[in-house]
Amino acid sequence: MKTIWIVDKDFVPDPLPAKNRYKIFLDIPDLKVKFFCAVERSALDMCALSTFVWNKDINNYAEWSLIRKVKGNKFIYYISFALAFFMKTLFVKEKPDIIVASCPDPFQALAGLIIAKLRKAHLVVDFRDYWPELLWQLGLLKEKSLIGRLIFWLTGLIARNAEGIMSAEESFIKEYLKSRKADKKMVFVRENVHVKLNEHYDSTTSLSSCFVEKVKNIIRAQKRQGRKIVVMAGTLNIGPKSYEMVENFLKKMSDNICILVFSSDQKFQAIFHKVYKDNFYMFQPVAKNEFLAILKSVDALLMFVENLIGSAFSSNKLFDAISIGIPVLCGVIDHSQVNKQVSQNIPGVYTFNINDISRFKDILRAFPLQSEEVSKILMFVRQKYLDQVRGLSKFLELVAERKVPE
Repeated sequence: MKTIWIVDKDFVPDPLPAKNRYKIFLDIPDLKVKFFCAVERSALDMCALSTFVWNKDINNYAEWSLIRKVKGNKFIYYISFALAFFMKTLFVKEKPDIIVASCPDPFQALAGLIIAKLRKAHLVVDFRDYWPELLWQLGLLKEKSLIGRLIFWLTGLIARNAEGIMSAEESFIKEYLKSRKADKKMVFVRENVHVKLNEHYDSTTSLSSCFVEKVKNIIRAQKRQGRKIVVMAGTLNIGPKSYEMVENFLKKMSDNICILVFSSDQKFQAIFHKVYKDNFYMFQPVAKNEFLAILKSVDALLMFVENLIGSAFSSNKLFDAISIGIPVLCGVIDHSQVNKQVSQNIPGVYTFNINDISRFKDILRAFPLQSEEVSKILMFVRQKYLDQVRGLSKFLELVAERKVPE
């Protein structure tokens, strides 16, 4: 039974809001998994947190090691978590076979690298986003800045010392690793898709079930008025230059469409308040099980991307939607990309030019989907996930077979 440590400050236990990205480890047989994450002080006292999960059918055991989240800016948060993880794991008796360090946060990944060296464990780095290149592309960081050069150097150091690489897509990761002289590394391309294969780790605890009912009442009232219901969630993963395009798109939204937004993104909130209408609603993010319960009641998920290349279609929210048969409308900023086939050819995902509001309305008018179309989407998602489970299991075996570098 292999022991794997996963270092990701944001992968929190149920029922706190969490991403899909590492739930796949809970479906791999003969595995002991330990997640290291950061939570607010108030959450540490919650008896409802599911910090232990045992799936005896496949001999899979998982637990969460909770680190108190330090308040401050992102830099303080990143550094404090990395240091806390390092100190927490430096003297423990348990020895992991593999440490999976989540990036783009290079500090927690660096801490994972150091602990892997000290404990003579294999290191796998999961490049979820490509810093600093993505920050350069979005205009959030200057290419020649000291911080940019530091992040580039750190990610290169981490990649070169890893025995395996995980990535959300396979197009840009090759160039990313090549620029860091790490292009010979073994790579596993993972999706953010997740399907419940069992109920062992599905939390039934709800932090605010009355809130879900409140939202569902809004949805029912809006539907009685003949409106289509569209959900937006998370952050706007687009460059600042594209914010105005999203704002203009939402301004053109007709009164027969109701939009529900679940986000704490300040830029998103600022845009939303500028375009506010009576049929627009904005809420703070909710727990994953609550979000899915709400999502089942709407007509579509709406998201925006710069282009259709690579990680644009590794979105957690996208797979959350299609995994329960809810279609996704994807507004593309780069007009030349609209007619290109989505790399994974994902059923249930419909793209449109962000400047073409009529195309958006035409697609939305066809929803809800027919049962045959929904079945096709669900079959695709389940098969995709099963393939991912088998692929990741084999990848971990190959990593574990390698000689640990001195």
